Amino acid sequence: MKIIKTTVLLIISTAGMAHAADTVTCPGTVTCEQSKTAVWDKGFKEDCAEVISVTKISNERLEIECSVNNTKGWRYALIVNADGYDIQQLSKPEKMK
Repeated sequence: MKIIKTTVLLIISTAGMAHAADTVTCPGTVTCEQSKTAVWDKGFKEDCAEVISVTKISNERLEIECSVNNTKGWRYALIVNADGYDIQQLSKPEKMK
């Protein structure tokens, strides 16, 4: 559990250097790799092969866009609370609905 909290804190700390609604474009940043790990840890491994971007909405919420087989549009919210964090799927590509 400490590893998960540390990962989330690193994600929030890294994103916290930016102002609300700033986007980090991937690949090549630690934030994106940590975000993929968080999405995978919550059971969405098949739906997030590569993180495209991470957008800080607030200190408690990041939005993550992933692609699978070069298909963009997989979007997730990473929501942090006192108990850790959760991932909510916001959308998937139109072809996949």
